[in-house]
Amino acid sequence: MNGKLNGQKIGFIGGGMMGEALIAGLLRSGACSAADIMASDVSNTRLEHLRAKYGVSAENDNMRIVGKCGIIVLAVKPQTLPDLLRDVGPSVHGDVIVVSIAAGVKIASLTWYAKAKVVRAMPNICAQVGEGITALSHTPNVTAADQA
Repeated sequence: MNGKLNGQKIGFIGGGMMGEALIAGLLRSGACSAADIMASDVSNTRLEHLRAKYGVSAENDNMRIVGKCGIIVLAVKPQTLPDLLRDVGPSVHGDVIVVSIAAGVKIASLTWYAKAKVVRAMPNICAQVGEGITALSHTPNVTAADQA
């Protein structure tokens, strides 16, 4: 099932509570299948949890996410984002959509690291049960087709 992602894989760098809430919401909505989702996290316990509960591919290799996914969700704590972006940012190409849910991080600070299309999202935990609301902002190179 390709769902609404048109065959793209979506990768979550950060598999904590918000990353999990978004994964659960995507699967519940039918936007994609578990086979379309990859996740990475520093915690092996979280990775095992995501694999067992949702059937997604989960590992601790951020670069694999960057190399295989057309949409990358940065679901990490704001204080870890600069180091993460220094590591993976140079490998993100212009066709990739990078979505950051890190609180308080300006969209301009994300475009410095990656040449990708950048979306700043502010979801809440209710996304897990399909009752949340998310505010979005994006760079000018995000097209109407990307937004669909």
